[in-house]
Amino acid sequence: MKKLALRLSLFFVMLCPLLSCADEDARVDGPAPTLHNVKVRYSGAKLNDLGAYVNAGCNQEDGFGPTKNMDSDISGGTAKGTITSYKVPTSKDYYVTLAFRQIKAGSRIPTGAYLKAEILVDDVLRKSIQIDNTTIPGTLCVMEQATIQHTEW
Repeated sequence: MKKLALRLSLFFVMLCPLLSCADEDARVDGPAPTLHNVKVRYSGAKLNDLGAYVNAGCNQEDGFGPTKNMDSDISGGTAKGTITSYKVPTSKDYYVTLAFRQIKAGSRIPTGAYLKAEILVDDVLRKSIQIDNTTIPGTLCVMEQATIQHTEW
């Protein structure tokens, strides 16, 4: 009887490492990403002839290229709206880009003209950006971007 008990205990000792390896192979590294509700509120004034543009979205699952929630030229003198995104996992970066495409290097944005965006995560303001007459145009146009990196959720 002692030999049987000894053999069974040796069998379990040898079997346990094999079972733990099977569990590790089946396990996914780390917890599943948390999903967040993301909204972007935007507004602007005196936007006529500035080429106002709003773009919002996040990187694709493979990390390459954007998945856009909004990619829009704003026509008219004023803008106000909310972009409601799908649920964004913590594994993705979320960005908002604002631009005045018609304002080139050496040009100035008219006084009082602005375009503003606020990123809300789960209804909490996380980041905001604005372009206005204090924003210095780049080589191609006036453009600013705010990003919530996947490490900042």
